[in-house]
Formats: sequence, C-alpha cells, structure tokens
Amino acid sequence: MHPVDVVVVGQIARDLVLLVEELPAPGTGTAVRQRREMLGGKGANQAVGLAQLGVRPARDRTAMRC
Repeated sequence: MHPVDVVVVGQIARDLVLLVEELPAPGTGTAVRQRREMLGGKGANQAVGLAQLGVRPARDRTAMRC
C-alpha cells in the first residue's frame, strides 16, 4: 500500500458532559452527579478515525494559524 497524505480541516473542541438525575425546570437548578471533559470537534474526530484506519494525517502548521 502506498502512503497517502491527508489534510484534516476542522476544529478541535472541548465538550463538557454533566450527569444529572433529571433536567431542571425553568428557573431552577439541579445537582450534578458527575462532570467529564472530553476532546471532540470535527477535525479531532476525523484525525482519530484516520489514525484508527492506519492513515497518518499530514501536519500543515500554516493551516493551524487561521
């Protein structure tokens, strides 16, 4: 198999996931049972998918300056 250069265009984001017993009613609050931060975003997810397929995404530092 020949090596392939793939450039991923997208963003990297941090997702905040909160686990609660029930959604709060308007104007009220609720206790958070668990809090997790996870990386995501279109660009990050595509890069991970490529890596799982054995494809190494190209790194173009000029594109990272946008």
